[in-house]
Amino acid sequence: MAHPRQKAPFQWTRDPRCTNNQTGPPDGGTPYAEFDYALKSGSRFDAPALAVLGKSGSGKTAGVIHALLCLGLEETNIGDPYRPFLECALGGKASLRDLAQAVVQEYGWTGATGSAKTLWSKACNYMAELETRILILDEIQHVRAAGPQDRKDLQAYLKSIVQPGGHRFMPILVGMPEFEEVLNSDTQLDRRYIKIKMRSLDPSVDLAVGMQILETFCQTAEITMHDSVMTEDFASRLMHAGMYSFGIVSIGIQC
Repeated sequence: MAHPRQKAPFQWTRDPRCTNNQTGPPDGGTPYAEFDYALKSGSRFDAPALAVLGKSGSGKTAGVIHALLCLGLEETNIGDPYRPFLECALGGKASLRDLAQAVVQEYGWTGATGSAKTLWSKACNYMAELETRILILDEIQHVRAAGPQDRKDLQAYLKSIVQPGGHRFMPILVGMPEFEEVLNSDTQLDRRYIKIKMRSLDPSVDLAVGMQILETFCQTAEITMHDSVMTEDFASRLMHAGMYSFGIVSIGIQC
């Protein structure tokens, strides 16, 4: 969930103007709409890419997946014949080969071996065959802890997937705020990735949001709320208990 102050990706919609008969992308289109248009038209394009950054518990990954589901993209499992988006996490070892291995494993190829180039070739084949349009790379902050060569390889790969005429999927990087250092260290990375920063809840401006979260969960669970909990004081206490993180607050309400 994004705050109105933020440049948020969580309001994407399929733009009905994106058709193969168009001579250009829709004006004011969202990143996904522009990407969808480019795929349908067969045009060369700079792949739109997002980097969603925030502290643990801020709801980064859950928010991204929720947005994709709202677009109509289906959440799938290994073995399904169509996988519109795929989520995988960068391990603590943080190498390009390990990332490629994580991707092919998400497609069900366990025990995958070979070089990074071989594994990525296999991954791209899977993506094309199963029509994967969006690749979510979680825990991307581990790039910072990689060795010099691994970090260089990972940065080069993150640039390559947004080059014109490159891979035909939209990358979404999800990680801690410190990953911004990696983006800022490379002009091309900084230019090509739209940065979305998940901020902490602020009682001075977000009390109404906290009350709305509680009301939404209670309505979904068909629980009647007492007037005593629909107060700004209770919303403030709720935020404090959840360390002012949207994800933790939401989980706390469910419990």
